[in-house]
Amino acid sequence: MHRPITMLTNMQSTHVLPNISLLPTPIEQAPLTTESLKHVAHAPALIIDGTTNLLAARDICHIATRTLQAPPPLLLAINAENLSIIEPDWGIADFVTPQTSATELQTRLHLLHSPGMALHFEEEHTSITIADALTIDPVSFTAHVHGRALDLTYREFELLHYFASHQGHVISRDVLLQDVWGFDYYGGSRTVDVHVRRLRAKLGPKLDSLITTVRNVGYRFDVPHETNEK
Repeated sequence: MHRPITMLTNMQSTHVLPNISLLPTPIEQAPLTTESLKHVAHAPALIIDGTTNLLAARDICHIATRTLQAPPPLLLAINAENLSIIEPDWGIADFVTPQTSATELQTRLHLLHSPGMALHFEEEHTSITIADALTIDPVSFTAHVHGRALDLTYREFELLHYFASHQGHVISRDVLLQDVWGFDYYGGSRTVDVHVRRLRAKLGPKLDSLITTVRNVGYRFDVPHETNEK
């Protein structure tokens, strides 16, 4: 992408996404206002800062997708604890958090221009129900056991959703680190074990056996036959 990506924010871009300065892609900055949308129609992508003023970011997303003749793909920067607030009608293609690495950020920006790879809530993300007990909703970033909401961190939810999306597959710790934590995460496989242990504890004694340890390899999500997707 030769033209610079535009980021709408009232802060320094590196305060919102610290690793953005490491990108080879040029970034230009404009105020987080609807007025700025007049000048971004031809940008290859638009990053909206939702970390400090989420309501303003939401309104700008709405206006950009509904009024611009050729709106650029929208990438929302948002704090992890606010992810459940995102709704399909915001029109964003994807999102990142301030902790997103430069490699992942560059990859997500690239995927905005790859057909079929953008985030489509209605078409690509369906809730998963397991044994009429566990429900995982990737749109609202929530999981429930018999209707009771699980108090999961963002990474715990991502791990649970990844397991449920790869039912019956043996997944190594290295693959989990790459796909759930990010391309250049250096925390080590111990991080996976700790998160799996916490996840099992939160699932409770009746469901913790869904996550099976495969000795010297990794983990497998064993699902009863009555599992279904909605």
